[in-house]
Amino acid sequence: MAVRFKLDENLPKDAAALLGDAGHDVETVLDERLGGNPDAKIFDACQVENRVFITFDLDFSDIRL
Repeated sequence: MAVRFKLDENLPKDAAALLGDAGHDVETVLDERLGGNPDAKIFDACQVENRVFITFDLDFSDIRL
C-alpha cells in the first residue's frame, strides 16, 4: 500500500529516493518551494495534500501546538 509523504528540507535527498523506490508517493518541501516557510504553512500543505510529514524539526513534536 503506497503512502503519500512530504519530506522536510532537513532530510537527506536520498530519503525521497528510497521512499519513492519502495512505491510511495513522495514530495519534498523544496520541490514545492516551501523551504523556509513557517511550520503552520507546511502543516496546512500536508493536510490539503493528505500527506504524512517527515521531519527532524522538533517543533512538530510539541502536541501543545
